[in-house]
Amino acid sequence: LLSKEEPRLIQLFDEKRQRYELDFGRLRELKREISHLEHAEKKLETTVQSEFQHWRKAVAQRYAGAVQNGEQKRDKDQDPQDHSDGKAAPPVEDPKDDPQVVKVEKALETLRQRLQEAEDAKDEP
Repeated sequence: LLSKEEPRLIQLFDEKRQRYELDFGRLRELKREISHLEHAEKKLETTVQSEFQHWRKAVAQRYAGAVQNGEQKRDKDQDPQDHSDGKAAPPVEDPKDDPQVVKVEKALETLRQRLQEAEDAKDEP
């Protein structure tokens, strides 16, 4: 019985080992790819933030008077100690309601979808 079963078990073991090695190699490749994608996402996020800061500086330089007046008004509206009109300061707006934030969030979601599609395309045989 042992002489008949041993070769079959050895073959089965070798097949399982080969499958394990292939799967392990694929996981290693995927881990490396995920690492690259995370790095690219961080780099893009930094670029978006940098571009936004450049835009904000350009707006501040071009419309210096309007920006300063807007900041002064906003500071006065948000100052909880200032009760000159007898009213409490208005609540701070949720940044998710800002159209620019919504636009950037949509662009980021589109980018994530494209990255996922690229990953899925690589996974297909």
